[in-house]
Parts: sequence; C-alpha cells; structure tokens
Amino acid sequence: MLSQVTAEPMSPHTDAQAAAQTRFTPIPMGQLIDDHPRMRPVVVDGILRRGETANIIAAAKAGKSHLVVGLAWSVATGNPWLGHQVEQGRVLIIDNELHPETLGNRLHRIATEMQINYEEFAKNIDVVPLRGHDVDIHSLVSCLDGVDSRGYSLVIVDALYRTLPQGTSENDNASMMAVYNRLDYCAREWDTAIAVVHHASKGGQGDKALTDVGAGAGSISRAADTHIVIRPHEKDGLSVMECVTRSFPPPSAVSIRFDWPIWHEVSTDAVVKNPRGNDPAKQAKKDAVTRAKILAALPPVGEEIQQVQLIEEAKLSETVFRRIVMMILDDNEATVRRYTPKGKKRQLIYYSRVGDSECNSECNSDEKTELHPRVSGPGSAYVIAEQELLTGKSEVESISPETVANIEPVLDSHVDDETNETEPTTKRERGVV
Repeated sequence: MLSQVTAEPMSPHTDAQAAAQTRFTPIPMGQLIDDHPRMRPVVVDGILRRGETANIIAAAKAGKSHLVVGLAWSVATGNPWLGHQVEQGRVLIIDNELHPETLGNRLHRIATEMQINYEEFAKNIDVVPLRGHDVDIHSLVSCLDGVDSRGYSLVIVDALYRTLPQGTSENDNASMMAVYNRLDYCAREWDTAIAVVHHASKGGQGDKALTDVGAGAGSISRAADTHIVIRPHEKDGLSVMECVTRSFPPPSAVSIRFDWPIWHEVSTDAVVKNPRGNDPAKQAKKDAVTRAKILAALPPVGEEIQQVQLIEEAKLSETVFRRIVMMILDDNEATVRRYTPKGKKRQLIYYSRVGDSECNSECNSDEKTELHPRVSGPGSAYVIAEQELLTGKSEVESISPETVANIEPVLDSHVDDETNETEPTTKRERGVV
C-alpha cells in the first residue's frame, strides 16, 4: 500500500541543477563495446527490456487497464502475452485511476479468467493505489519505499495523465520531455522496465503513422523506447496491436480481441480499420474544401507567405495541410509556387500566387516547386468540385472564402474529429523543410 509522503518532492529544476553539476568523460568506442557485451535482459520478447520505457496507447474506455493487468499476470507467471514470450519476474502496479476495491477485484477476476493459480503467483505482484493522492511523477520516487531493492522486472503506471504535475500540459513538448526524463531515471535506478498507459487522441486513428497515435506532444512517442498502439481492426469486435521499438527488430502486428475481462490473440490478418470508411466521394468533398481553404489563404499575386503562417491562416492541422498540399503538387498545370527564396533562411518554405508574370526576383528558379493551376486574383481559389458539392456540375469552380465557409457545414457529418483538430505543433515542425 501507499507509504505516507514525508519527503520533499523532487522538481525538474532540482534535476536540472544536479545534471549541471555532473561531469561526463568521453569513452572510446571499443571500451563501450567491451563494457557492454550483451543487451539488457528481456522482459517481453520483441517489445521491452529492463531499463526501458514503453507507452501503451488506446482509445478511452477501450480496455487498456485490463490489457496491462493481463500483462502483469503474464510477467508474474512467465506465460506468453498476446503472442510474445515473457520472462517471469516481479511486477509493481502504480494505479491512480481505480479504487483499491476495484483494482483488487479486477486482478482476481482476470487471474481466474486466465486460469492462473492466484495463491501461487499473487506474491509476484505488488500494487500502489494512488487514486485520491496528490502524487505526481516528480515526487513518485520519494514517495515509494524500497522499490529498488524488491527486484521488479516491470513497473506499470496507469495512467500517465494523472501523474502530470499541476499546470503541466500534455501538449507541451518540453514539459512531457521532463516527465519522460523522470521515468527514465526511475527505470535506471530501479533496474526495471516501465510501461505507461496513455490515451489516444479524438477521432479515427487508422490513417496515422504509428508514432503519431497518442494524445498530446510528439515527445511522448519519441521519448519512449517502445510505443504500443491498440487500434480498431477492419473486422468488428477485433483490434490490432502494433508497436515500434528501439532495441528489437520491428515486431509484426497482432490481431487481438477483448472478451471482458481479458484480451486474446486472434489468428487473422492484422488490418487496421480505415476511419474514413469506404466512401471515397465523401472524402473527395472534404478534400475539395480543404484545398479551397489553402488557396483562399494565399496572399495576392506578388506577395509571399511562410508555410507556418499559411497553416495558421487556413486553420488546418499540419498533417492535413501536408496531405492536401501533396495532392496540389501533383497538379500538372500548377501556377502556385512553393519555394525557398534567395537571401532568406534557406530552411524555410514559402508559397506565393503566380499570375501571367514569372516568380518574383527573390525566388530561386532552381528550387521552386509549382503547386496548383488557375489561381488569379486575391480572395479567390479553385477546386474541382464533386457533382453534388456546389452546382451539380463536375467542373472547375471559382470559390471565394465566403463560399468555403458556406460549404463546410454541409460536410461536417462526413468529417472525423481528428481531421478538424488544429494540432499544437511548433513553428519549426510546421515551417522547416
């Protein structure tokens, strides 16, 4: 159970001061190899080792806590976990979501469903119920007694959002990097693997890169050694478990099913469901409006705009903007230019409209890339509209910003939440080549 908190919480500022006073000496590469002839011990084969951190990402109420309790019992018994071999060891569950009664009931019920002799293996799992206790990730080390001496192979933190210090936003890269630095410290000091439960962002996840799945800052997926994602399968009732790792070859995706209260591996191809469905016409309408937004946000002929500003003006996420711009780039008659001007920071991308005249003198003709045809004066944009989108005709239409605003409500029922979100990206992430 939870020990009484008496120690002074450690802050990220304390860590920074300590790091500033630490001195490091470069060592020869040969010495590094000789000193570390073997990889760290495996906890879950193909997924996780001692000293590493892992994210476990799924939608809210998708069964993440049941999944990690099953993982805990697999490590405690040495039984396989969803197709992966497991080294038997001791487990600590730090749970800040469930009441002690609920957590105890769940552990017992899942053990029974997994046909585990509870009395034989219960000694291999310890729990720290933290619900209702104001303990953040930075004070966690000082709150737990003797963790480093108990020989845990795996520590599970469920869930990440409840360990964040007061005032910390999960969308802030620097703040989340400090959180994962603390997790790395715990993994090293305790000589254990740490698995952190986190939630996916709103909307469909099937069209995202694996490391883009998960709410909040991009540093969350980048900082962890393993990023495990559970997404809906194309077949109803199934899910797909995928992961990327640092210290193993890329593991194969696995089809799994949640039969409450436990997860099972399923022998079928692991195919993630397309969140946009199977109606290309609806998506084409959405893409047409997004194209119009980008073009309407461009300045008049003779002026230019940075990519970061264009994304803001069009009120789009970086992911959606880049996808639609790539479609525009494929247009064979493009007269909107994307380029790096002479005399300016060469890592920045600029856009401008082009009329009958050539690109302004700042544009390096060797580096410009044309984007889209038939864009003339300010405040206008062209898209190829679906037959039922505007006029009932399949032809090129001139769409003003006001028209774009009028189209959007018609398409709202076909747009997923994630597409409409404005992602909190930095200027460097949005404006750098």
